Formats: sequence, C-alpha cells, structure tokens
Amino acid sequence: MGKITLNSNPNNRYYYKWMSIYIVIYRILLDIDYRYAIADLYAYTFGTPIIEVSRALFSYAILIAFIPIIMKTAQGQKLSDIIVFFIFVMAFVPGTSFYRFNAISNKMYLMWITYFIFLFIFNEIFPRFKIVMARNSKLQLLIYCCAFYFTAIILFIWIFYARFRINFDLDNVYEARVEASAYSLPLLLQYSYGMSKTVMATLLIYFMYVKKRFMIIIIAISQLISFFVDGSKSVLFVLILALVGYFFFDMRIKIKAILVCCSLMVLGIIEHIVLGVSQINAVLIRRMLFLPEHLNIFYYDFFSQNEKDFFRQSIFRRIGLESPYEKPINSIIGYMHSGSWSEGANNGMFSDAYANLGAIGMLIMPFIIVLALRFLEGSAEGVDNRLLFASMITIPLNIISSSFFTVLLTHGFILLCIIFLCMPRNVSTVESERRT
Repeated sequence: MGKITLNSNPNNRYYYKWMSIYIVIYRILLDIDYRYAIADLYAYTFGTPIIEVSRALFSYAILIAFIPIIMKTAQGQKLSDIIVFFIFVMAFVPGTSFYRFNAISNKMYLMWITYFIFLFIFNEIFPRFKIVMARNSKLQLLIYCCAFYFTAIILFIWIFYARFRINFDLDNVYEARVEASAYSLPLLLQYSYGMSKTVMATLLIYFMYVKKRFMIIIIAISQLISFFVDGSKSVLFVLILALVGYFFFDMRIKIKAILVCCSLMVLGIIEHIVLGVSQINAVLIRRMLFLPEHLNIFYYDFFSQNEKDFFRQSIFRRIGLESPYEKPINSIIGYMHSGSWSEGANNGMFSDAYANLGAIGMLIMPFIIVLALRFLEGSAEGVDNRLLFASMITIPLNIISSSFFTVLLTHGFILLCIIFLCMPRNVSTVESERRT
C-alpha cells in the first residue's frame, strides 16, 4: 500500500479509501455515543432511543450510498468544497445516526436527504468566479478598522450591560446567558456583537500572519471579554480551533477533521461511561452534532401543520412584510422543545428551508447557499489557506445552526467576504504589510 497523503492530486485512491473507512467508523462511534451517553444524559428531551435492526440497516445503507458523494466533494480543493464537505461531516453523518434512533416521518426523511443531494449537485455544477479588486495597500486599513470597531463594541457591552462581569468558570455560564438574553441592545449593537463572534477569530489569525503583536493581544483580550459578556463557549472554542489551524493546516485537513471527530466521539464515550462526567457530550457532541437534527423534527412537525413564514421574520420584515406569527419562530420551537419561551431554538439548513419555503425549499436553499459560498470563495481567491481556516469551521457551524439571512448579516458572512478582499494575495504584498 502506498503512503497515504494528499497533495494537489484529487485521485489519490488510498487517501479516499481510508477516508471512506474513517467516515463509517465515525458513524459507528456516533451511534455508540448517542445510545450510551446522549440518550442517557438527555432522555428528558431526546426521549428513549428506538432500537431496531431494520432502522439501523436502512440508516447505514443511506450513509454508504452517500459516501461517493462525500468523496467527490472531498476531492475539491476550493474553499466552498471544504465548507460543503464539513457540512456533510457535521450535519449529514450525525443526522443518519440520530434518525436511526428517533421516529420521523418518511416524508421528512426524504426531504432531508433531498436537501443534501441538491447541496452536492449545485456545488458541483455552479460556476466558480473570482472577484477582482485593484490591489491597494490602504485596503488593509479596513481590517484594522474592523478590529478596533468590534473591540470597542465588545468593551461597550461589557461595561454598560454586563457591568464588568468576569467569569473564568466554563461550567458556570448559565447566569451570564440568562442575563445577556435580557439585554435591550440597539439593533446596531446586536448585529455588531453577533458579527464579532465570527469575524474576530479570522482577524486574530490575520494579525498573526502579518506579525502585529499589539493587535494580536487586543483581539485575544476582546474575545475573552466577549465570553464574559454572555458565556458563549463557542467564542473560545473557535479561537482555539483557528490557532490550531493556523499552525497545522495542510491539504490533508479533511481526513484530519474526520479523525478529530472520531477522537471526540471516543473521548465522549470514555468520559461518560468510565469517568461519569459529560463535558464533551454537553458542550460539543450534543450541541453541535445532534441538537440541530433534533430541532429539525420540531420545525417539521410545526410547519407541516402551520403556515410557512416565507422569510417574513427575516430582513424582509424591514420592508413591511408581516409574519403570521407574533412570537419569534425560534421561541415557538423552543417552547415546543423545552416548554420554555426563553429558549431560542435557532436552526438552519433543513429547518430554515422547510419553515420558510416548504418542500420546494429543499431545492431553493441549497442553491442559495452554494451561490453565497461562491461569493466567499471568489473573495478569498489567492488568500493563504491558514487565514481561511477559522471560516472553514465557523461558516459550516453557522449554516447548520442558524437561518440563512442570520448567517449573512448577524454572523458576519458578508463582512468576511469584504475582509478577504482586503487581505494580501502574494508574498510581496505580505512583506510590504509586515514592514508598515
């Protein structure tokens, strides 16, 4: 057997053979973790898992049928290919595991599968393009302006709303979250603070790239303060991932991502069964991999019986469109999920498509998502992959767990496109930036 490597050659059959095997192992570990950890810890919301051989065989048949699709996506080397691949890893594979253990309608399952089929098809056939801007060293000033602006926003909220709250305990964030949910932030602050959680990790890596130590310290401190504000562990999690990606990124990132997921499952199983604790399952596995699939069921159950929203609770409400629902949709679903109106059960992909467009959303929303990813890819053409790594992680997670227009605006997708356009494309430009 040859050495398992991935260069620029997408036809390394040994690499993709082993990737296929690792995906199946990943799925097996997901099943074990769900059956013996997640279902045990969260039986009050997830219910008792259904153990049937026929369901297990069918779910694995679906996974095996999709492996050529996943491998084809993995062969792409562009930014949108990597993001779509990560969506398959973080949403589709866990979904096949979750729906093995939970009762859902055949119609929902078929639509869910159709969504991923069209996501793959559009990513394969949609043309790629490069967004060209005249290179100007002054463009980098916009990056500095973004860094100082978001730092100021975070400090302002911390001082005037969180009242200088400091909390280093990752296990004690509930109070901060409840208090933050009650903040009456002006619209500009809401959008800006939401964007900061996605954008600042990329800005930190950029300033590491151009060796601006003062800016690195400023952004690192601001992200810690952002955690103090609302207890969002994802702020710290993404920052750590971005740093790891900066130092260790290479073109084997896809198979490494699957191995990291497998390792995460093993640790989650060990910590629950052997150690009797549940940090990894609570913070990462349940929240990132299984909860979005669980919420899909609630969104489908509600909107299969009620009027579709047609994005009337999104930015279109600003132009006078009125939603048929008085309360936010995520609050309605949150109440169905937990019995609490304060839970914001945000979700993306299938939930977003079905809630707003119904069955036709399985065609339309994958097209729109791929179109947006092409703009991101065009904006980032020629940028060092290490500067893009944070986006490779945050964007799939945001697409999976948030509505599309929330991803575009609140999660800073459009702003990231602009920032990538301002970044240097070649060595000479980088060296010039480092000397300024």
